[in-house]
Amino acid sequence: MNFLENIRNQNQFPIVFIGSGITKRYFKNAPNWQELLLKIWSEVDSVDSYYSMCYELQKKYGKSNTFDINTELATVLQSKYNDAFFAKKVKLPTLTLKRAIDGIDPFKQRIANEFLHLKSREGYENEIEWFSKMLIKARMVLTTNYDTFIEQCYDNANTSVQIHVGNRGLFEKTDDYGELYKIHGSVKDVNTICITKEDYQKNEKKSALVDAKILSNLTESPIIFLGYSLTDRNVQNILNSFVENAPFDISQAASRIGVVEFDEGNTDFNEAIEGMINNRIHYTSIKTDNYLEIYKKISQIDQLYTPSELRKYETSFRRIIEVKGKEKQLKSVIADYVDIDKLTDEEIQNKNIVVAFGNDKIIYRFPSLAEYLKNYFSNNNDFTPSIAVKFIENQPLATPIPIKKYLRNIKAQIHNSTFEKEKVKLTKRLNQYGDFTYDKYIDSLQNPKSGGNRIYVSRQNNNILSKIKTPQDIIKLTSIKETPKINFLTKNLNNFDRKQIDELMTQLLKQDEKVITASEYRKLFMAYSLI
Repeated sequence: MNFLENIRNQNQFPIVFIGSGITKRYFKNAPNWQELLLKIWSEVDSVDSYYSMCYELQKKYGKSNTFDINTELATVLQSKYNDAFFAKKVKLPTLTLKRAIDGIDPFKQRIANEFLHLKSREGYENEIEWFSKMLIKARMVLTTNYDTFIEQCYDNANTSVQIHVGNRGLFEKTDDYGELYKIHGSVKDVNTICITKEDYQKNEKKSALVDAKILSNLTESPIIFLGYSLTDRNVQNILNSFVENAPFDISQAASRIGVVEFDEGNTDFNEAIEGMINNRIHYTSIKTDNYLEIYKKISQIDQLYTPSELRKYETSFRRIIEVKGKEKQLKSVIADYVDIDKLTDEEIQNKNIVVAFGNDKIIYRFPSLAEYLKNYFSNNNDFTPSIAVKFIENQPLATPIPIKKYLRNIKAQIHNSTFEKEKVKLTKRLNQYGDFTYDKYIDSLQNPKSGGNRIYVSRQNNNILSKIKTPQDIIKLTSIKETPKINFLTKNLNNFDRKQIDELMTQLLKQDEKVITASEYRKLFMAYSLI
């Protein structure tokens, strides 16, 4: 797997093209182009008339020119189906005549319905899980598929993706990170579906935009095709554009462009350098049925942040520049972990915000323990869950810190991570603290394992403190030292009014960093997070 090994070793997020072969691999009733047209044709006309039309088109275009044959068949079928729909000869449960008159194309709605009811193949669950992990590491994904399988995989991996449907997405402001381009439309917007000759002619006029987007990123990102054949018009058009516009010597193309070709039953990876377009461009052909290993290799790419996270930060920085720049107030400042998305334009105008760029990478700062604690209980969400999880991972296991609100994110990171060390550290944290209740935690403090220090309040201090009615009055008490008072509160949080406890914690979190990160305070905040 030299090509895939090279991608992993170069540690570059790839551009991934995903074709219909991927949908067919994982769904048993996913039709190919000819099967789709024939099935819908048979609903409005005879099967014989379909084959008669195929024969006429083969004479017109040549038997091997399946692209022009299929697009013209689709054009004829669109007219047949829409006429039948408005004549009430066929019905669509999701489409009324009025909605069709208002602009929803019945033929394309019928196509969408076909891909909205796909049935999964059994035995591919693990492979799909790794496919989802691979998507997270794609700089961008471009697909000609109509279905929502890719979007569902992003959701299953708890990762956001910016979706652009049809050619109009190419005109939208983008970051070129963590984005999905459905260039032939989507079942969620049926009129965007590209299938007829007219649809493709409209797309071809704007195909240069697709090529420009890919070429502009090719120096930083290799390209891999999944679910396409070498006879596919989409692959040929893109490779042809590389010949004309490649940003590097075309002899280097084989190390940048990989086409995975399905070879049923082949668990090996048969790589070969192939030539196309009169041998003017080369690419790496990878013949295999072992898609699982392909996904695993790509998933091992690690730049600390995923493309979707980079997109979020770049978008936030751009917004600061746009808002501040208009007022000529943009100054050099240093980047922090604050969630900029939650700032209004007015706040951006009035705050001293820092944007830092260094060595082609955005600079991020992890919070201190005090900042983590303040953010955890304030519910401000000043930093993203990914930063919180990374912070949790890097804390000594013996340090009790609140994690309850991030349990879902920790589990997702353990599930998605390809790095064993990270998984082990987070799993240990989860095993030690993840299932704690308040009572269970207090019991662990009073009966520590492995000779740990027991939380302690003397009998005399306990008798005095037990007679005080509010936690605020306990803190104010000067006759007893700080540590016994905090330990007593930790063990008795459930015995006080919740509102009073909340007010006290807000007050305590305003203290100096040295104070609130002391051992007794860490235990108090941990206990507080569990009530």
